[in-house]
Amino acid sequence: MFVSPLGILIHPEYGLWHSYRGGLAFAERLDLPSSPRRSSPCTSCAAKPCLTTCPVSAFSAGSYDVPACRSHIATEKGADCLSGGCLARLACPVGAAYRYRPDQADFHMRAFRRG
Repeated sequence: MFVSPLGILIHPEYGLWHSYRGGLAFAERLDLPSSPRRSSPCTSCAAKPCLTTCPVSAFSAGSYDVPACRSHIATEKGADCLSGGCLARLACPVGAAYRYRPDQADFHMRAFRRG
């Protein structure tokens, strides 16, 4: 995992489309297989469309204007972001095959809007 220009983690294969929903605790340490060494997919992405696609410029390198995003998706102009998912995330070409389905994106964006 690597930090993307959006500030959220990006996986080299799954892109921005992975989530953590919980954690597991074990009494003893588990031996896990090592992960293959990979580099961040963002280092070879010259265009960085994730930083230029947001209609309210909520993202800049290392910064996320959460209030601007929430305000936008609460308006008619933000309907595409609300129902289809974050346009900045959708602009990332990495892991496109693993993007949330529209109903999943709608669910998560509505939950985000509620705060």
